[in-house]
Amino acid sequence: MRKLLDKLLLNKWAYIIPLGLASIVYLLFLFFSDSESKSNLLTSIPLVSAVGFLGVFTVIFVQIKNPHCPAWFLDGFEILAILVFGLSALWMLIGFIASRLQTLNPLACLGLIVYSAVALAHRFREK
Repeated sequence: MRKLLDKLLLNKWAYIIPLGLASIVYLLFLFFSDSESKSNLLTSIPLVSAVGFLGVFTVIFVQIKNPHCPAWFLDGFEILAILVFGLSALWMLIGFIASRLQTLNPLACLGLIVYSAVALAHRFREK
């Protein structure tokens, strides 16, 4: 499992690309949406994303530094976080595109942000 995680997450683009994609989705919603709840979403998306990034990064980073945390547990948690949040983000982004860029769930950007947080925290693990 660790080799798979290293291949997925140790590339510097592993945390830059999801952040860029989340920014692009946010900007598309900003410029092309006519939704009634647009103003609420424009403020909540950056807030949810920042709290999510800091929360996930902190949890994983603390567990990396914890000498009592087994490597298999950390590997499993990273894979589970990537699968759950990555697949949910993909599903919600498909819904965003299907709605013709009108309805955006804040959790769509959060899924991409969590992937970035896991990738960035994974860089601090010892080989």
